[in-house]
Amino acid sequence: MKAILKNNLAITIADILRQDIMKNEIQEGVHFNEAALATRFGVSRAPIREALRSLEIEGLLKTLPNGRSVAIGFVPDDIEGYYNLRYFVESESIRKILSKTADDDYWIWIGQLEDILKEAYVQLERNHEDLFVTLDEEFHRAIIKRANYKGYMHVWNIANDISRSIMELQRKHIREEQLTNMHNSHTLHESMLAGLQNQDLEFTLSNLRIHVDHGVESFMKITKHLLLLKSEI
Repeated sequence: MKAILKNNLAITIADILRQDIMKNEIQEGVHFNEAALATRFGVSRAPIREALRSLEIEGLLKTLPNGRSVAIGFVPDDIEGYYNLRYFVESESIRKILSKTADDDYWIWIGQLEDILKEAYVQLERNHEDLFVTLDEEFHRAIIKRANYKGYMHVWNIANDISRSIMELQRKHIREEQLTNMHNSHTLHESMLAGLQNQDLEFTLSNLRIHVDHGVESFMKITKHLLLLKSEI
């Protein structure tokens, strides 16, 4: 139970620090002081270390030879690299899935994707944004899991952490656009599902590409919004 709690704390702390880095509130070269962070979040150093380890894997900070962790920084152009990584992992997974003959197990899996999207739509209509985001991730994760490529899930999780942080920043700073983006995301998921149902590789990948590009566009809008806020201060 304690391990589960610690992991949840580490994820939450990593999410907050990631957003601070993406908003440039934590700039390149800033030292992450574990004691100060433990005080800020009211936790021991263990979940702080776990959170910093996650951010290092994502390439947002580095550990110096003296053991100090410092921010690498984050610029808008970096986001395109993360989303291209996500597109590569998902597109290759889809290629593998559709390269095989559709058997009974395949159609059971398609049914599971349908159920995820049906429930996602229900939660979207109820304005349960957190549940929608969870189901959004579940839809994509099911594709990676189906392909069963070693290492792909790990890489996808890293890129997905960035995506999740962008959605949270949307909620905080451009909420009206976030709701529109959620509806657009659901529509693209339905198109991807239709492509998988028809075993149409190019149609599925084209909608995945649009979906990924929307993520980049969303972050650029957030960046412009934050710059505007700073100019007004």
